[in-house]
Amino acid sequence: AADLGVNRKTMAAALHMLEEEGLLVNQGRGIQRRIVLPDNHDPLALRVALMVFDAPARGTDYMIELRHQLEVAGHAPFFPDKTLEDLGMDVGRAYSYFDSRY
Repeated sequence: AADLGVNRKTMAAALHMLEEEGLLVNQGRGIQRRIVLPDNHDPLALRVALMVFDAPARGTDYMIELRHQLEVAGHAPFFPDKTLEDLGMDVGRAYSYFDSRY
């Protein structure tokens, strides 16, 4: 509720409505609700960032094949503007980079 800037009663009411629609399952007090997708739903497509060590690695056979396989599976792979080398192999910088751009 705080993250969304709404009253906690509003949040509780919204979650209750999703439970009544069958999209959420209450698993008991103190346990997170579980999302339930309808039987006829399409598989979820993901946008997948392929972060490589350096720019030339984008053209390697295995990266081309990986990108192709992700596309065949219905996902949207892409190469970010920056490489791990650009970010100094710093995982923290990589997270910050993605948080600010994507």
